[in-house]
Amino acid sequence: AETVLLRLLRGAGPAGMAAMAAANERDGLCYVRPWLQQDRAAILEQAALFTQASGWAPVVDPTNADDQYTRAALRERLVPELNARWPGWKGNLLRHARQSAEARQILSDVAAQDFAGLEPSADRLSFSLSAWRALSPPRQALVLRHWLALLGKRMPTDARLQELMRQLRGLHALGHDRRMRLRHGDAWICCLRGRVCLEPAGGPPPPPPGGGGRGGAPPPPQNPPAGGRGGPPRHQCLRRDCPAGRSRPSAKGKRPCKASMQATPPLF
Repeated sequence: AETVLLRLLRGAGPAGMAAMAAANERDGLCYVRPWLQQDRAAILEQAALFTQASGWAPVVDPTNADDQYTRAALRERLVPELNARWPGWKGNLLRHARQSAEARQILSDVAAQDFAGLEPSADRLSFSLSAWRALSPPRQALVLRHWLALLGKRMPTDARLQELMRQLRGLHALGHDRRMRLRHGDAWICCLRGRVCLEPAGGPPPPPPGGGGRGGAPPPPQNPPAGGRGGPPRHQCLRRDCPAGRSRPSAKGKRPCKASMQATPPLF
């Protein structure tokens, strides 16, 4: 209950409001917490009885009673007031934690399904920008968090996530209008050739948008030159006697082209 209350005070969202897991795996080891559902007073009582029977005393961490630390301040200052005012508050928070754990599992399943629909690369380092834009804003945020979690990256703050989403929505559909790069920890989140990707911060800079490359689309079509399809630019001189060989009607007040000025001998 203390963990749930502490996360609530820190502003955790639905995914973070679940209580501490009874078992989790990390670095190939499984960690179990069999006494999570036991009251702290009952645990201390059993520890005292064990000391009387065996002579072995439990180790007490002095920081647990030092209210300079947040958890200790919550335990020493806030919990006694809650116990006096709302005796059943721990049970209510534990029920809320169980419901939050169920909601977290549902959100995780939805995020995994949405991410599978974003045409992710085999290494999961990139996905389709246009497919991401087809999602609703809450699911856009959810799948971005899911993507970063899959890659082992820390979760962004809400303000940082909103800024990332704002930049992704402002891009051209293929990302050719400008290069988007947003620093996130030890990596860059960028958009290249219509795909949102994660690049290591210490690696080479991403290639410029529009070029060919690994799995990229061809560059966007360019406007043809003024002279026609693939031809040289058309001469725009307005002088009848232009040495460049183009006959165009003269116009009052227009300056001659550079070619005619260079070909005309000086008067002095």
